[in-house]
Amino acid sequence: MFEATNRTTGAQTFLYAGERCGKTLMKFSASTNDPIQDLPYFNPLTGMSRASTGSGTGGGGSIAAWPPLNRELFYAINLTFLAMKLKPGSTLSKVLETITTNPSRVLPTTAPALNTIIKNNLDSAHGSLTDYVNDLRVRNPTMKTYPFTLIRDALKNLSTPPIDYL
Repeated sequence: MFEATNRTTGAQTFLYAGERCGKTLMKFSASTNDPIQDLPYFNPLTGMSRASTGSGTGGGGSIAAWPPLNRELFYAINLTFLAMKLKPGSTLSKVLETITTNPSRVLPTTAPALNTIIKNNLDSAHGSLTDYVNDLRVRNPTMKTYPFTLIRDALKNLSTPPIDYL
């Protein structure tokens, strides 16, 4: 997933690309004044994630070495973008950027912030991110299950635990 900005209008949108297309786009961008930074990518069907060249920003390479909570947050944020079709440049974009540029740093406010963003973007047909993912799973039955155990635990451990919207 890439955030794209129209140079004429300034309008922002997402561009979803497979691995091969994404690598080609990144190679093409290297010849421009604003090359695309290599960040970890995420395949929601398998849960596989890694930096496409291993030389990305922050931790680069596989996110397997990240603290487990950050790994779950990375998955949940990417699934939220995919399922809820959120716009680029949102608070969630900034949260994802923070995680990918500082993968070893766990921020205690990230899980509650994500939970609030999900809550504020729910529609009447879905009560949680899991509902959205289950709808995606209908079209992609082999899609991995994401229990988000560590994020749920982080929410439960708050002094005033919120309703869980994962």
